[in-house]
Amino acid sequence: MKLEKIIYQKAFVIGAYLQEKVGVEISIDEQDDPDTVFKDAKALVEKWHIENNPHLSESLPEIQLREDKISEVDEELQKFMAALATFSTEEGATHFLSQSTFKLYRPARQFIENKFKK
Repeated sequence: MKLEKIIYQKAFVIGAYLQEKVGVEISIDEQDDPDTVFKDAKALVEKWHIENNPHLSESLPEIQLREDKISEVDEELQKFMAALATFSTEEGATHFLSQSTFKLYRPARQFIENKFKK
């Protein structure tokens, strides 16, 4: 098989119902490594997109903050579920819930009260 060129294109979302298609076509020789040329083409397309749309990369920290918050809530939920599975008394579960930042305090408390009724 003989490769003569590498073509890489990617469509980037730049707004509501707006896309920007960026691409590159690179001719290669027999001594060129196709994998390296492909990686270079991909990096070049990404670089051009960021250079021409710097306002889009400014929102990345906000996205990271959201992801961090989601993982924080996930961790809290896992702690809650693990603690709930090990509690044998209503007092222990109530103490955990009062110390927790878990947002479903009332529904969880009602569940515990119903589950541990004497």
